[in-house]
Amino acid sequence: MIRWISKKPRYGDHIRVSRGYYYHHGIYFFPWRVIHFSAYNVDGEEGETSAQRACIIKTTFKDFHRGDRVEVRVLSDEEKKSKRKWWQVARIAKGEVGKRRGTYNIIKNNCEHFVNEVLFGVRYSEQSAHPIRHVLQLGDQRRLNKEHEEEKQRQKKKRKWWQIILPKREKVAEDKTPAPKTKNKKKSGKKST
Repeated sequence: MIRWISKKPRYGDHIRVSRGYYYHHGIYFFPWRVIHFSAYNVDGEEGETSAQRACIIKTTFKDFHRGDRVEVRVLSDEEKKSKRKWWQVARIAKGEVGKRRGTYNIIKNNCEHFVNEVLFGVRYSEQSAHPIRHVLQLGDQRRLNKEHEEEKQRQKKKRKWWQIILPKREKVAEDKTPAPKTKNKKKSGKKST
């Protein structure tokens, strides 16, 4: 079983994001670009709307994740040995951009098949090979996405660092009451007569 964690991706990482009933997979490239197999609409914009027009596209990281939580694949020791070198992955993936790879099919020809073929040379999709496990993972993913969204809302409500460090001007004015004047006289060692 493939393990996934939520962390910042590195160059050549296999990443995925939940699209509701399935995961969308891609390969992360610096700076903030993702190469993935997707259908696109008549205007040439990304979107799983036309399976017949599916091709390999390069998008921004933001367009890929669309605000949802991104997970990075954790490779086993065996997978690390069989994974292609980063420069091979980059050459193959970038060489595929713009090419059509047949009709997009969630079971036989999807984005996960493309990513595994680029990384390992093997066309494989865990979400189509193990649909029951996939459905269970999606339930967990939806719960995690909800928690992620709630955390984002909590962060928005928190005060910013400058709001904590710098007090409001009204309070500063109130706190600046004049201090009582005290006379500090130095006593000299001489006595006056």
